[in-house]
Amino acid sequence: MINQLSQIHPLIVALFLSVSIANLTFAAPEEDRWIRVDNGDVAFSTNLGESEALELERSIRLFSAFSKTFLPVRENYSIPLELIVFAKKADFEDTVKPRKFASYTNSELDGVLIVAAPSTSKDVDLLENLKHELAHYHMRHTSINYPLWYEEGMATLLSEASLTLIDDTIKAEFKTPKPTASFPLKRSTKMVRKAWLVEHLKRRSLRNLNLRIIHNFYNDSHRLANFFHFNESDDSRFSMQALNQYLLNQSSTLFSALDVTPDELIDALWKHQSLLKTPQSLAFQADQSEVQVITNELTKIEIYRALSVAAEKTNLSGAINHQLQIVKRDNNNHASMLELARLHSLSGNSKNSDTYLSMAKKLSNRNPEIKVAEASLLVRSCEPSTQACANQWKKAAGLIREALESDPENIEAIFSLGVIELYSGQPGRAINYLKVAETHAPWSPRINFHLGEAFRLLGNPIGKNYLIKARNWSHSNVWRRLAEKSLDNYG
Repeated sequence: MINQLSQIHPLIVALFLSVSIANLTFAAPEEDRWIRVDNGDVAFSTNLGESEALELERSIRLFSAFSKTFLPVRENYSIPLELIVFAKKADFEDTVKPRKFASYTNSELDGVLIVAAPSTSKDVDLLENLKHELAHYHMRHTSINYPLWYEEGMATLLSEASLTLIDDTIKAEFKTPKPTASFPLKRSTKMVRKAWLVEHLKRRSLRNLNLRIIHNFYNDSHRLANFFHFNESDDSRFSMQALNQYLLNQSSTLFSALDVTPDELIDALWKHQSLLKTPQSLAFQADQSEVQVITNELTKIEIYRALSVAAEKTNLSGAINHQLQIVKRDNNNHASMLELARLHSLSGNSKNSDTYLSMAKKLSNRNPEIKVAEASLLVRSCEPSTQACANQWKKAAGLIREALESDPENIEAIFSLGVIELYSGQPGRAINYLKVAETHAPWSPRINFHLGEAFRLLGNPIGKNYLIKARNWSHSNVWRRLAEKSLDNYG
């Protein structure tokens, strides 16, 4: 191994050997045969067997057609999707090191990442988890900023539907919400259920909650989504039309928007649950045009890249180790050098970040991606109020403008330039760049926060809408807290 490493840049050898042997002893996933399955619309990387992967592709295609008909979507708009599917729960746990979940969705400036795995040994379990995450992805294509309870409730409602394709019709049978968490109601449990429900409707995050609270939250969210979509009562306050009015303008609570009390909503949910004797069924038209599906085997470098991407959000050291494996095999891989610079920056190791950025620049200094990466690192490493930051951002702005000359569509560059203008005291000019970025990724917490800030500084109340989106659609407490602080500052 040392002889092999001696062929690589000496600094990489030092960094590589400084990582403990335990961290470099990867579990089974990277030793598996990984393939990429692509139907021209959706592609995914997986270590499933080829026949299982092709069957999963057919299920994904059917679910996508179904969920798109069920959700309002914007025309001619598609968000880039990276989808990684683990065959076994152990593969996911070894790579991602999750806490309380078996699959996840993460939205970033350049698109949406879904990492899915089974949470048990059942084959159907993987598909249900994946469909739940895909529902979140499809909801990013709507123009509505859903509250957490509705988004999770709809994801559960759609993912648990049993789908069959007959001729050109998709038949969907929706599962009845589980009658757990003290439903049906008893006199002794009504106050508890009301308190739970009020809290669930206000939740913006599921972090740091115990499993019982999370379990009850998902039950209530599913029950609410099922209730509004399949409610058979004559009370117009609980119609989809009334709910949609609330979703379009979430300036008040659901109770205020519907003009109901928590007791009335609890009673309506109990009545709805008691009437659900059989699952609800609906039928949708299906597109039966032929689809060509292509499968390719991934190289070792492509496998390590996929594992690094899957690990980043919850296992940063693991993501770095996977990138080191790529550099070990190809010390001219400037993309991995850039990725290592970014990952070390996220971990707070600015020295290693600068080192890998320097290596990348030596390999491909004229590459616009490197200029944008260097500028982004400069922007992220500075507090806006310091003079040193002003100098760094001036340098960053120059790098970005150089990059945009050869790559004018680079959204990361356009966004970064907007941020620089914003914190350089030019919110009006910042909006010009941030609005361009927002048309490409209107769900991005980073874009929405900075766009909301720019409008706030100009005294324009439209900024509140962007800050609400940043708060509600962020998987990071950082953007959520920043958005809430800005909303408070609106007065």
